[in-house]
Amino acid sequence: MAAILATEVEWYSDAAENVLGAILRDHTDNDWNYVILGRDERGVFRWIGGDVSFDSIESARGALHLKIEEFSRRGDVVYPQGDAARKKNEIFRQAVPNERLHPIFVGLRDYDGHSPAKGIIQEVAYAFVDLDGNFVQQFQSDGFNARLWELFMFAYLHEELFVIGDKTAFPDYECIKGATPIYIECVTVNPSPELDIDWIPSTPAQIEMLHQDYLPVKFGSPLFSKLQRKYWNEPHVKGNPLIFAIHDFHKDDSMVWSGTGLMTYLYGKRWKALFDSHGRLSTVAETITSHQWKGKNIPSGFFRQPEAGNVSAVLFSNSATVSKFNRMGKLAGFGRPDVRLLRVGTSYNHDPESYNQKVCK
Repeated sequence: MAAILATEVEWYSDAAENVLGAILRDHTDNDWNYVILGRDERGVFRWIGGDVSFDSIESARGALHLKIEEFSRRGDVVYPQGDAARKKNEIFRQAVPNERLHPIFVGLRDYDGHSPAKGIIQEVAYAFVDLDGNFVQQFQSDGFNARLWELFMFAYLHEELFVIGDKTAFPDYECIKGATPIYIECVTVNPSPELDIDWIPSTPAQIEMLHQDYLPVKFGSPLFSKLQRKYWNEPHVKGNPLIFAIHDFHKDDSMVWSGTGLMTYLYGKRWKALFDSHGRLSTVAETITSHQWKGKNIPSGFFRQPEAGNVSAVLFSNSATVSKFNRMGKLAGFGRPDVRLLRVGTSYNHDPESYNQKVCK
């Protein structure tokens, strides 16, 4: 709602970052306002002061600075709002026995190099509403990847200015922007020893081979299982858009090479690159009817399945990782100041004649 009424233009805080401030330009009157935010009982930054209708940004800025100093001198770190209906989500306070702790959670919690990720994940978790009642326990144990994906989606939807409902966890998210609610179910590709390869592909040819059948089977199995849940028959979902948001966690770092396998499965087509005698690139689509891997046979083309018409879209990301949160946390100023990050990877090549991705740092 705030984004509809005004645009944020400047941001401030006290030295301890217990009090935040922002200057806004009002869309209706074209004048200047400011807001002051402090943490409530749950750790969420909320309105604790502000003023409106300044003629200039300089006037609003001066008033904001005085108000931040006033709150900062008090030394408060919590500003109770009196409406806390849930406990503070202290996601890194241990809630399960040591033997159940997920190794990536332990590294995230204890390794200084991951301190930017830890800081920003904790900040997101403060605002997250645990409708299932077991989020922290699962985040720390065997549900770590699935819960990290849910937190990533929560942050993404918030960043895209959706209003996120807190009345139902089936599907995972009800989000509203405008008049129509959208329902999103988070899906993960998980390890399955009976199907998974026991090696890591290291060449383009190996990766391309896995895109043929192995990865379509890996993506297809959880998506098909979600179809059987028939979310569209739920009274609150019926007649509204339903999205499956999927992420691959089935092997360490598999998300960096698996995405094309999802496209193959969703549309039941495989694109082949052909080069003529002059080296010019063209492509041809091959229709696929099924995928087989280690005795498992699934029909190809998710959107060709009878009940898939009830699903509006499949959303995919391969970025809901500790590394992603580490980068975003570092950019936002979280974590130890001596942490340095270097990112190396591939990016989309916009050359229409390209066949390979770009490698970049």
